Amino acid sequence: MPVTGIRSRGKGCSRAGMTLGVVMVLAACGSDVTSTPTTVVEPTAATTTVAAATDSQAPTTTSPPTTTSTSPTETTMRTWPREEVERADPSIFDYDPVRPVEYEVVSTHDFSGYEMQRIRFHSGVGGDAFGYLALPVGEPIDGVGVLWGHGIPADGQDSWVPMSIFACAGVTSIVVDAPYARPGGNMGEPFAFTDQDREEQIQLVVDMRRAVDILADLGAERYGFGGISYGASIGGQLIGVDHRIEAAVLLLGDGGVVERFFDEEGLPGWPLSQRSVEEIDAWREAMLPIEPSLYIGDSPAEIFFMNATGDPVIPAAEAERYQASGPPGSEVNWMEIDAHDIPFADMTIHDRWLGDRLGVDGDRLDDCLNEIFPNGWDDL
Repeated sequence: MPVTGIRSRGKGCSRAGMTLGVVMVLAACGSDVTSTPTTVVEPTAATTTVAAATDSQAPTTTSPPTTTSTSPTETTMRTWPREEVERADPSIFDYDPVRPVEYEVVSTHDFSGYEMQRIRFHSGVGGDAFGYLALPVGEPIDGVGVLWGHGIPADGQDSWVPMSIFACAGVTSIVVDAPYARPGGNMGEPFAFTDQDREEQIQLVVDMRRAVDILADLGAERYGFGGISYGASIGGQLIGVDHRIEAAVLLLGDGGVVERFFDEEGLPGWPLSQRSVEEIDAWREAMLPIEPSLYIGDSPAEIFFMNATGDPVIPAAEAERYQASGPPGSEVNWMEIDAHDIPFADMTIHDRWLGDRLGVDGDRLDDCLNEIFPNGWDDL
């Protein structure tokens, strides 16, 4: 279980996971499908030390969206209590590592000190995977690469902010689009609540492993991971099955989509609650064995959890369960804010943490953050 933590104080919404230069209302800061837009308020940050993850405050909750139902249905009245479950064998995330990873550069965006490439490569389970590769211009830091995980509903552009900061500091970074965000997918409805969700979650983890192979082909020998919201959840699964990752920052995550779509009383949340009892049973049975919380404990990586006490998307109790499923020695940071976001003032906390473990100069990361965003999130 996590044994150390930092509590940082702030108020408001940042754009830590938002596409550079593009306002994506639902995708902002890695927001997930159950989130609502929040107002930007500049944080006043300070930090104090806490003993453990359980020192968090109770979360602020929001009411679920109203539905057109005029009377309670069997679905909305039935509960699904938490239960112990046997996880799926980790071999479901295996792939053929011998096959070379050949990626195609679809387009290139040039920025000061780095370039962002749109890439396509063969998926580890068939078809094409898409993502972004951030390459430093000039002298990169040899032997270091970072993989990022984006939120929902969004694609890899959701990770451009941290990728840009690390690329500016000399670190090659990569992000993979989730299957729903690829051609033929459905960005508006990332969950089908069928077996398709299980297949796509497995595919995403496999494709993220292939992305690590791309970093290796580019010269990386040490690997870090950073994920926000859904990306932080899937990241826990990734580092549990791929032990090349040495350090991982998991921001605003929880134990998985089953955890996300059922409340503390076992009631399904919207839009899952609009399905029949049979559909909910089948979906839950398919997804429970691959919850990331069942795999993260196997990771040898150093882990840094960062959650918000008043997160309306990830209640504190969910975050604590995810943190507790991590390996011993994991670190925990609680931000005292009522938002599913990372305030600008707190970006340096997790950036420096990851940089320290990969040999990246923390002062350079801070400089890059302020060079790219001299006015904070107002520059987005």
